[in-house]
Amino acid sequence: SSAPPPPPPPSSSASSSTSTSSASSSSSTSSSSSTSTTESKKATTFQLPPVIDEVLSLVLQCCYEVAPHSRMSGVRCVSMLMELLPSSFLAMHTAHVVHAVLHVLRLLPSHALMEQEVVAFVLRRFVFQVLTAHLLPSGSGSGSGGGS
Repeated sequence: SSAPPPPPPPSSSASSSTSTSSASSSSSTSSSSSTSTTESKKATTFQLPPVIDEVLSLVLQCCYEVAPHSRMSGVRCVSMLMELLPSSFLAMHTAHVVHAVLHVLRLLPSHALMEQEVVAFVLRRFVFQVLTAHLLPSGSGSGSGGGS
C-alpha cells in the first residue's frame, strides 16, 4: 500500500490536477534526473509535432497486444515510421523499439515463416538505420532514414 495512486487520465478536470500536483511535487525529487532524459527524447526537440510521441507509444503498444495480427500491425507501423521520422529521433528510442519488435519475433510460431521474415527484416533495417545515423556526419544523420 506504499505505492502512490495511478495518475488521472489526461482529460481530468482542473480540480483533480491540483491534488495531483501536490502528490507529484513530493515525488519530483526522485524523478528529476529521469525528467531531463525524457525531455530530450520528445518529438518537439527534433522539430516534430508533439503528437509523434503519442503515435510512437501507441505503435509500440501494438507490439505487445495478445492478437497476432495486432502485433504484426505494430511491426508494420514501425517500418512505416522509419520512413517518415528522422533517424536521430528513432535513435533516442532504440531500446524501446528493438524490445517491442523482438517481442513480436519471439512470440511468432515456427510455421509463420513469412511473418518471421518480415519482422526480422524490419529489425535489421531499424538497427542499420540507427547505427548509420551515428556514423554519418551530423548533417546527414538528421534526415529521415531511407534504406531498403
